[in-house]
Amino acid sequence: MTTTLPNNNVKIAPAFSWRWLFGIIDQPVATFTAVLAHRRWIRWGIPLLVLLVTFAAVSVAQIPYVLDLARSQAEQQLATLPPDQADAARATMEFTLSLPFMLATTLGFGLLFMIFGLLAQCAFLYFGSFIFGGDDITFSAMFTVNTWARIPMAIGALVQAVFVTMSHGVIRYPGLAFLVANGDPMADAANPLVPLLSGIDLFWLWSLLLVVLGVSVAARISRGQALILTLVYAAIAVGLTVLPSLIFGGSFGG
Repeated sequence: MTTTLPNNNVKIAPAFSWRWLFGIIDQPVATFTAVLAHRRWIRWGIPLLVLLVTFAAVSVAQIPYVLDLARSQAEQQLATLPPDQADAARATMEFTLSLPFMLATTLGFGLLFMIFGLLAQCAFLYFGSFIFGGDDITFSAMFTVNTWARIPMAIGALVQAVFVTMSHGVIRYPGLAFLVANGDPMADAANPLVPLLSGIDLFWLWSLLLVVLGVSVAARISRGQALILTLVYAAIAVGLTVLPSLIFGGSFGG
């Protein structure tokens, strides 16, 4: 994916191509090879920008409906309190359940969590690749691979934003969570299967497939080795998602 000048044999990386955004869908291996040959920050900056924009889009689309649901559940809880306590709690709720506060906290903490999760994923796969004899890999290359591998999740976010906008309601049980949810927010919060299955969908599985292909290209290891490394990462990530329900499930469940 490089070109060679005829006189001095100097190899230069290809210019960035927006077609890579489509190539990651139908030609992922060739796209990873081309992207990794590009030496400027833009090779990971463009997909990262796509991830941030799509996350912001789905957050803005669903926040009004999340806010209505949260207010409804809060009112149900306030109805069980004495009037004086309910009035004091309602005053605090007017601020914490306001649209500006919810929008700022959702975007702020959501974006920080996304970046932290991406860096943690890259670090695990970067160091893990050396176990399988990864050759001449850099953290920048692994970060690039993982930003591109998350493009399916960006597509999923856009699909979710469109669905929420057209249906005028939030998706309460994403992924496969609907298989185990019973509709009671408190009971579902205590059920570890709900967070476990909520993150499992076709877009997440597609992203894991791209991770396998990208790590194989970047670390120069076999796809079988990259698959093992990716599955271990996925198991750890899912385990961390379920951990809060396992720890606090008893208190939620009463």
